[in-house]
Amino acid sequence: MTFWRRWFGKRDAASSSPPGARPAPTPLQPPPLPRPTVLDPEPRLVTTIVEGPGGTSGFFERAFDPATGTVELRYAHREDLPAWMDGVPVPLVPGKGIPTHTYVTLRAMKQLGIGIGQARAFRLRAIHEVASIVHLDWLTARHPGVPLGELARQTHSFAYAETPIIQSGHRIVSAHVDTSRATRRPIGDLMTHDERMAADPAALRTTHDAVLARHQRTRDDVMLIGYDLYLAVEPQP
Repeated sequence: MTFWRRWFGKRDAASSSPPGARPAPTPLQPPPLPRPTVLDPEPRLVTTIVEGPGGTSGFFERAFDPATGTVELRYAHREDLPAWMDGVPVPLVPGKGIPTHTYVTLRAMKQLGIGIGQARAFRLRAIHEVASIVHLDWLTARHPGVPLGELARQTHSFAYAETPIIQSGHRIVSAHVDTSRATRRPIGDLMTHDERMAADPAALRTTHDAVLARHQRTRDDVMLIGYDLYLAVEPQP
């Protein structure tokens, strides 16, 4: 039985807040991005700020287009928030809890009125995660001619989305990388931006350098940045 099925079987109002979470006030929402063609003019939207121990916090935004059945994972800025949430009604891993992004995504889907296995697709918008971008670039060089969607299945972004997809009663049937709004520029530009915004720039730079070394890449290498990962899904049998 999935986490979704067990947790959603409990009495819990859709508007209730998980431990340490509250809806984001309107002034804190980022400027809206251009809408992808798969969405109708008025997608449903849930924005959440999670406040953790020691003043940690993170920001998440999820949307749903009922016309196409597409769930959008728009923003996920975990910042210094712990990667796992404990004290939840039904832990995914006993004694540890549930990944923070999975909890927030499942809760948002519940608020958006999406039932078990009812979505038809998940879209990760404008991916700017350095680890996935560098890995995809490395995979593309090693496997020329293989569709980007198939290669993206090996990246962290795919694994990030797969857990809430499975726990919400779905399974992935195909993956596609949409490059229509992506850009190609030196990966160092993105790394420098992230490092300047980080609470510990030196630590993040060390992490970035390790990612580059692992994939035999440099900061000057031009890579695909800001692509969408579109995952078609179907209900679990």
